[in-house]
Amino acid sequence: MNENSVRHYALKLLETDYHCGEVVVRTILHELRIKASASVLSISASMNGGGRAGAQCGILEAGLFVLSLLYGRHSEKQSREPLQSLAFQLTKKFETEYKSLLCRDIRPEGFYSTQPRGLCTERIIYGIFFLLDFFEVTVKEYPLKDSLKYSYGKRKT
Repeated sequence: MNENSVRHYALKLLETDYHCGEVVVRTILHELRIKASASVLSISASMNGGGRAGAQCGILEAGLFVLSLLYGRHSEKQSREPLQSLAFQLTKKFETEYKSLLCRDIRPEGFYSTQPRGLCTERIIYGIFFLLDFFEVTVKEYPLKDSLKYSYGKRKT
């Protein structure tokens, strides 16, 4: 993983009108070299603390979303594992790291139209690296389905 290129990619997205969850999903999928459809990308549009209500942090929501893309089941006959365990691990690690799961706690400044853009930029960048570290360890322990295999820094083979 080239930290400068990850940071640069995320910052470019943040210069647009994308919010935290959208930037996190797009940056992580880009870094993992996973192409996503417009439909998949549009799902991240509501991952911003419950529509700026201060609910679950968009960084965590985005991380859980990517985790579901990587390990989710396609039928009720498939096992819920390892996704359930990994989602629990990610949530607990996030809570330990950020001291909360809620955007209103992580972003105590609140949400006001008079606030400057970029208030959460460093939180988002930090969150992306937090999640990429989690995914790097996770993929070593739980290999991906053949259709999603990737390696850090290399294009899908």
